[in-house]
Amino acid sequence: MTAILCLAFGVASSWATGCSERAEIATGRSSVVGEASMTTFEAGERGSPVEFSAVAVDGREVTAPSGSVGTVILLWGSWCAPCRAEATEVGDAARRLADEGIDVIGVAVRDTAAGVDGFVERFGVDYPVVLDDDGRIQVDLAERTVLGGVPTTLVLDREGRIACRIVGRLDARTLETAVAGVVDG
Repeated sequence: MTAILCLAFGVASSWATGCSERAEIATGRSSVVGEASMTTFEAGERGSPVEFSAVAVDGREVTAPSGSVGTVILLWGSWCAPCRAEATEVGDAARRLADEGIDVIGVAVRDTAAGVDGFVERFGVDYPVVLDDDGRIQVDLAERTVLGGVPTTLVLDREGRIACRIVGRLDARTLETAVAGVVDG
């Protein structure tokens, strides 16, 4: 089963980076919200902190975790219809969250620089976006939680641990509720 997960995300290099360890990932509590599935993890269920540094497509240095209160990581692809459908609303929510000390980082998966640039321009994305063309960030995240395709949203707590995972099309209300649950919880 874990081998299938590794191949499904196109990250064959994960064989050497801990794919067999996925059996120990916490499952959390899941619920269906709109067109998405949300899983929350209690503080004691959260694994090790997510840590990565990269250069965004606009040249900004990006580090996760980065927000003083928390960080949201949005995994998407310019080729993904649900990602395009949520982009404007999620971008508006990202601006509101920034005012609360929550940083939002986009991670474009299985994409091209031209595709990402077009997506960013078309939808007015102003949060930093990293093109994960080598799959390194996906592998790192998949060692901490099950990734269910794109769009996937991860809400990190103050320590950088995954506190909430949302798989599927996201709306602003769901994102803001998920973040509030982590920040207030």
